[in-house]
Amino acid sequence: MIALINRFQDWLELTYNADFIAPLLLRAYLAPVFYMAGINKYNGFDSTVA
Repeated sequence: MIALINRFQDWLELTYNADFIAPLLLRAYLAPVFYMAGINKYNGFDSTVA
């Protein structure tokens, strides 16, 4: 049982090296959404101000 727990702990320690991947993928997914929202807001700003 201890060997199994140690093996699981070793596997978890290997996954710590890839902790940055999930936030990176989320940002890559949301970047075009926010870009398009910003461009649409910028293009429609003249009608908002005038």
